Amino acid sequence: MSKKKYVYLIGLTALSFVYVLATEVVDRWEETAQAYTELQGKKGELLTPDQLRVKKASLLAENEALTNILTKAMSTYSQNHSGVFEYLNSNAKKNGILFESLIPKEAVNNGQLKEFAFRVDFDASYHQLGKFANAIETGPIPVSIAKMDIASNPEKLSKVHISAEGKAYMISTSSHEGQ
Repeated sequence: MSKKKYVYLIGLTALSFVYVLATEVVDRWEETAQAYTELQGKKGELLTPDQLRVKKASLLAENEALTNILTKAMSTYSQNHSGVFEYLNSNAKKNGILFESLIPKEAVNNGQLKEFAFRVDFDASYHQLGKFANAIETGPIPVSIAKMDIASNPEKLSKVHISAEGKAYMISTSSHEGQ
C-alpha cells in the first residue's frame, strides 16, 4: 500500500475515533456529571440522626394533636355502627330525607381507624341529595360514598330514587388507648 493510502486510513481511523468519542463517551460523561451533581444536591438534604429525632418528635406531637381534634369532633356520636347510623340519620333529617333502608355492612379495623360500611336507599330531589351528600362528606365523621345509583321515580316526578354505598371512618378505641 502506498503512503497516501496509509494517511487516508489513519485519517479515517482518527475521524472514527473522534465521532465515537463525541457521540458515545461525551454523552456518558455528561450523564455521570449530572448524576454526581444531583447526588451532591441530595446529600445536602440528608438529615442527621439528631435532626431525625427532632422531626419524629414533632410529627408525633402533630399526630397526637390531630387525633385529639378528630376524637373531640367525633365524640358527639358513639364510635360504632349505631354512631354512624345516628350521624347519617341526623344529616338526612336536616335535609328533609327519610331513609327507606339503612343497612350496615361488616366493620373493618384498620389499625387506628375503624371502617364502617353501609348501604342506604331513599327518595329525594337532586337538591336534597346534593345537600345531604355534602353534609355527610364534610361533617365531623369522615364518610366517603363509594357507589351511588340514581333512578327516576315515575310516581314522584320531582324526586329520584337513590341507592348509595359508602364507608364511615372512626377512631378505633382499642388502638387509640394503646398509644
